[in-house]
Amino acid sequence: MDAPLPAPNAPGADLKLTDVIAFNRQTERAFVHWLAALIEAQGEQPAEMIIADAAFVFDVSTATIKRYLAKWTSRFAPFAITDGHIRFREVPK
Repeated sequence: MDAPLPAPNAPGADLKLTDVIAFNRQTERAFVHWLAALIEAQGEQPAEMIIADAAFVFDVSTATIKRYLAKWTSRFAPFAITDGHIRFREVPK
């Protein structure tokens, strides 16, 4: 399996210390772009691996990544988790 893509536009540690709300908002946005690029390049990804990798890449807790995934895999969101793998949600025809 290929290595994860680098995090695009990940906020820095300074923002994490000075404005945690802005840091979380920017980190979530960067995570979604990173995940989409990863799935686009490599196909569906194991959720547990993504949780660990993203927590490391974005310097946040695994609980934070799980919250992002809960939001971004809702029935209205662009991602889905099937059999423990994250993929793009299929758009009904």
